[in-house]
Amino acid sequence: MAGSLKNFRSILREYKLISDSSRIPGEFQIIAIYCYSADSNFLKALTPPFEEGAKEVIYLYDIVLTDGTEKLKCFLALPLGHLVQKNIIKIGSYVQIQKAKLCYLEGEYNDSHIVQYVFLEAIKILEYSVVAFPDLAQLRFITSTNYRETQLVPLVTGRKCYTYPWVPVYPHGEEWINDGPLEFSDADNSPQNIFILQNVADDWMRMPKPYPTIFVRVLARGMLYYYGFNKNDKSHPFMAKLVIGDSSSASLCVLFGKGAMSLYYHALPGTILLIEGYSISKLQSPLFPRLRGAAGNLPFIDLEIVIGDFTSVRIVPPDNNSLLMQIALLPIIEFSFANQSAIDLAADESTVDVIGLITHVTLFHRFMYKFGKFHARCYLELIDGSSHLPFVVIIYNNVLRFPVEDLHPGQVLVGTHMKVCHLQDSMLSDHQIRTYLKSTHYTELFTSHGPSNLYVRYPAVTAVASFIRDQQQEIDFIRSNVLRAGGIPTFFRGYRSLEAYKESFGHSFAGKMIPGAYWRLALDSLIHRERRCVTLGGFIVQVEYFDIQTVNSPQPVYGWSYGSNVVSRRTLFVNIKARYKLGNITPLNTRLDEKLMFPSQYASEHEERFKAYRKFPSVDATDWCPPSDDEIESFPVLSDGYYIVTIASLHYQAVLQCIYIPEPSSKPHPTFIETLNGNFEALPLRNAGSYIYEPPRYTWDEVKEVNRTASEVCDKTFVFAVELHRPKTDVIQAHLKRAYVCPPDQIGEAMAADRVQ
Repeated sequence: MAGSLKNFRSILREYKLISDSSRIPGEFQIIAIYCYSADSNFLKALTPPFEEGAKEVIYLYDIVLTDGTEKLKCFLALPLGHLVQKNIIKIGSYVQIQKAKLCYLEGEYNDSHIVQYVFLEAIKILEYSVVAFPDLAQLRFITSTNYRETQLVPLVTGRKCYTYPWVPVYPHGEEWINDGPLEFSDADNSPQNIFILQNVADDWMRMPKPYPTIFVRVLARGMLYYYGFNKNDKSHPFMAKLVIGDSSSASLCVLFGKGAMSLYYHALPGTILLIEGYSISKLQSPLFPRLRGAAGNLPFIDLEIVIGDFTSVRIVPPDNNSLLMQIALLPIIEFSFANQSAIDLAADESTVDVIGLITHVTLFHRFMYKFGKFHARCYLELIDGSSHLPFVVIIYNNVLRFPVEDLHPGQVLVGTHMKVCHLQDSMLSDHQIRTYLKSTHYTELFTSHGPSNLYVRYPAVTAVASFIRDQQQEIDFIRSNVLRAGGIPTFFRGYRSLEAYKESFGHSFAGKMIPGAYWRLALDSLIHRERRCVTLGGFIVQVEYFDIQTVNSPQPVYGWSYGSNVVSRRTLFVNIKARYKLGNITPLNTRLDEKLMFPSQYASEHEERFKAYRKFPSVDATDWCPPSDDEIESFPVLSDGYYIVTIASLHYQAVLQCIYIPEPSSKPHPTFIETLNGNFEALPLRNAGSYIYEPPRYTWDEVKEVNRTASEVCDKTFVFAVELHRPKTDVIQAHLKRAYVCPPDQIGEAMAADRVQ
């Protein structure tokens, strides 16, 4: 039964506080969710006040409710915020209001009226199998004197803009796309006093303000930074960095304020800018990208050009007649493309430009950066025709520069300023691939390639175009067999030894190993689509093998093969002693959805479903679409089989079911303990002809060797390297990457780390 928001608001005005849900009958639907960070004034008003100097970021949420006729924006209580990040409070859900009150925004008035807003302290979430929205265009806000309730402005704090809830370091909405800088036309009066950057750098301390006009080209575009955390009270706390240059030198240009977002979006590399009314400051960070071609020979001046809300920035078309001579003197954008063969020889942490055909796109996963800041990334595989081997690329969600969620297999991707990373000898990787690429702060991505793109005539680009045009048979095979989407990234396979693993985070388990009493807390604290690496200590209780399409051959088998269902399930080992000690304790993650772990076979006719599956849940009803999880999970996956390894904590306080994805190996096949700790040579990818590779298949011979030696783990204590994933609201996967036998001299340390202090 739908409630009435108008009645709800009038009751709040009368009683100020409602703690009885019977006074607010009915249900209200959520049609929008907004996120922003707290500022210092908000944190000081908390009871008790937020700890002075704490760096943990506090995110706040506003939600818009509707009763089918009207809508109302409400502030969500702090303890309920984690339900948004876990995708429990989501678009389309219905809520019953159990406790609410009317609050006042201190220090802010509107036509002599005190600004009020609705504060939701307790709600009950209701789920329905079918989600239906009213006519969103006909919904109107309840009459209010608070402009914050009807506009895209946070209800509390001094912030004037929202952030994207799933990656709260990027702006929400698209107003920055439309509100771009003005364009300089031939009809405009040409500035008479244009200085080159070097002259400005030499005399800026003696120059009167405003500083003279500068005429520059954007040579690189850095990331958009969000710095609105805790102590910062800025209304639009965004900062962006551009590298600009003219005929004399290059400089860092820093953008601040509300205009930073729109200028940042439109200032693509190669854009020509006419800048007036700027400020100058000493260079804060001397880290610059490696520019290509003649621009790379320009000296960097030791200052920053600062663009704020009152700076005049105009974009100059490259064919502008009045400034044609100045345009000819500006440095041009050049590229340094490297193919797969050259990447293996490139220096570690050098940067290259790449082009390739996307063959695999994993699911986006989120991770905690530091101080509670969220970021997101996905893994890609590309081929470029120079080698049968693919190269792995890690892409971070940059939102503004390119909608990364639009990436899909079969596209030709150009990525600039990619960092080359070589794995250390102590690290293990998929199919013995030892090099990968990672996007940097200055990476640009392109998937549409027209004559206007500056890179289209480079040999590497034409080589990939020729490969796609001329090798039709190979391309058809790739489209029907190699293209795949989804799954978790498995490129990093852990470390070769326990010593190497400990060195990656220190030389002791203290503070790194999660005690068994806190395993449930670690799982419950996962947010939606989060990937978290944890260290656990314990015993192996049970080992099972789930066969999808395991091959029965005495020799290594290669090829692309996709399976839909588990054919058989075999129990290989049960630790009777551990089972007895555990008693009736059940696994923490009883629901497993193993197919989410593996990539699905991709078909272009299903692209819209794959796109809806890969993207983060909608935060606005206007772009909501029904989930396609069940349909995607029915598609065949690239997997021969997998193990379910049930582990128990050292003091038998908790049990966890882990999925272990095996790696095909050559004879003699490894024992179960060798399989878990990575002490064997995994088979590499095989060259299957021009530009095509094939993965090795997992065989029954390897399963039989695991079965024969599984009992060796019975009396062993292990240190487990586990990746925790929450791909769905109600599904938590534990991916067992490695399990190391704990030496007798370190068992005491591990036991102490597992004990609750």
